[in-house]
Amino acid sequence: MRSLTEDFKDLYLQRTFNFKLISVTTRRNSRRALIKSASISGSDSETTISCSASDISLYDLIWRFNHSQTILTKTRTETKHTVSEEWRQHVKSVSESGSLTLQHLSSNQEGLYTCELTNEEETITTNTFVRISPDPEVFCVYNQSCILPCSFQSGEEVVIHWIQTAE
Repeated sequence: MRSLTEDFKDLYLQRTFNFKLISVTTRRNSRRALIKSASISGSDSETTISCSASDISLYDLIWRFNHSQTILTKTRTETKHTVSEEWRQHVKSVSESGSLTLQHLSSNQEGLYTCELTNEEETITTNTFVRISPDPEVFCVYNQSCILPCSFQSGEEVVIHWIQTAE
């Protein structure tokens, strides 16, 4: 019978800020797991939650809510993702990197979202806590100055889009 130290030549654990990289190497193979954590404030009308693959066609993809509800799945062999029935009204799109765009949200959709990307060599897990904030109503007088609110958390990669809709 072999000992645990014989089975695992190397167990490497590095923790940097909100990342954990775990690498396990045996005599036969090697496997890595990258675990990331984040927190964002989302809009009730539309929110995008990041996932971290340059190309999800190389991975199997699973999005979960609060560890228990499966939102969507996609395997490397499928061209399209499959969205669960209870999340169809909320899932707007999935990007090529695996990021999930949700719409029509309420406080019921506030919680932990997990993106899991898996292939033969590694698993990349991104846990993102999402707080839902209602879109602010802004009233402006025609041809007058107007202040538009914009908020984000420090340390996030921020992209701001201003869209004018006619009503």
